[in-house]
Amino acid sequence: IAPEGRFVEIGGGAGLQGLLLRQRLGSRYLHSDYSPSLVEKARELGLESEIVDGLATPFADASVAGLLLVGPSTIVGPPELRERQFRECHRVLRPGAGVAFVTSRLAHTRDRHCLDAADETLLRSLGFEIAGVHHWGAVPGKLWRTLPVPALWRGLESIGTGLGLGVRKIVVARRAG
Repeated sequence: IAPEGRFVEIGGGAGLQGLLLRQRLGSRYLHSDYSPSLVEKARELGLESEIVDGLATPFADASVAGLLLVGPSTIVGPPELRERQFRECHRVLRPGAGVAFVTSRLAHTRDRHCLDAADETLLRSLGFEIAGVHHWGAVPGKLWRTLPVPALWRGLESIGTGLGLGVRKIVVARRAG
């Protein structure tokens, strides 16, 4: 994440991960979603939020310090939609700024796409450098709330993902600068 400038979550849903991002980024964080009702829910949580079409964002070229996309339909849908999303991310990111695309490794079981090698090739062709591909999220979300010590669930996550049990795939890319 660039040390200054706006960090935008595209397709942020009801704002649950946004709460964590705001703790880290403060007023630099902007939640966005295409759904007015989800934007309203995020605002009720106290997040700055805007209705944004992820394929045609209102952000100026090369103006955003970082992006996060967690499972929006634009990256789990057909190839043409993913390419449009990747192009839009490239357009708004400043040179050297990063983006994290997160999908489910099990997306195919719901007829959804999980980022693959073809997506990584496409990202490179558009001017991105792939900084890393990670599998994360071995501990189911419902279990997180029941574990008494945060260090314990972080440890379980580390062990589970180290064993290849992560249920989320994260592709981290940086706009070449």
